[in-house]
Amino acid sequence: MIRFAQPGEGQVIRDLTIANGTRATVAMVLDWTKATDSWLVEERDGKIVGAIQVCFGIPTARLEDLSVDLKLDGRTRARIMRDLADAAMALCKQLGATAVRGFVPFKYRSQKRNYKKRGWAVVNQGNMMLRIL
Repeated sequence: MIRFAQPGEGQVIRDLTIANGTRATVAMVLDWTKATDSWLVEERDGKIVGAIQVCFGIPTARLEDLSVDLKLDGRTRARIMRDLADAAMALCKQLGATAVRGFVPFKYRSQKRNYKKRGWAVVNQGNMMLRIL
C-alpha cells in the first residue's frame, strides 16, 4: 500500500535513505520528525519498505531520495521503485505539475536506462532527468 508518511515515521525514512546512499553524516543531523506530507511510503505487512520525497512545484516538480529496503530481492525492489515513482508522478500531475525532475546517481545505470524506456530524458549534464506528465 502506498500512502503519505505519518508522524513518527521519519526515522524509518531516514534509515532507508542512508541504506540507499545518503551520507549518514548528513542525514543524521537533519530533523526527520516532520518528514510526513512530502513523502510517499510503501508499506507491506506493516513495515515501510520504500519511500520517495515529492517536492511539488508548477510547472515542474521534483522526486528525490527514492529508497527501498535493500534486504528485498531485486524484482521486488524494482517493483516498489516503479510503483512509488508512478504514484509520485500521478500525485504531481493531479496537483497541476506538467513535468517532474529527478536525479539518478551515476552508480544506478540500470535505473537510468529504465527511466529512459519509460519516457524520461536527460536534461542536464550527468543524470538530471525530466519526464513530461
